[in-house]
Amino acid sequence: MAQTLAASTEAHECYVKHWLQFGFGRAVDTQADAPLITRVAEASRTQGLSVKEILLALVQSPSFRTRLQAK
Repeated sequence: MAQTLAASTEAHECYVKHWLQFGFGRAVDTQADAPLITRVAEASRTQGLSVKEILLALVQSPSFRTRLQAK
């Protein structure tokens, strides 16, 4: 089962979505965030990215760097 999950695109996308929600402090915007989630999830699946590498990819994205700050 672990090998099946490790090879699953859906599992990696789910994992990245949760890190995006945590790191960005907001819910996932399905349309706007989809390309970023897909790109990072695919890199995670094919390159075996660590949590640190996933977080770096998310915070280096334009979506994170240009997000509105809460007042």
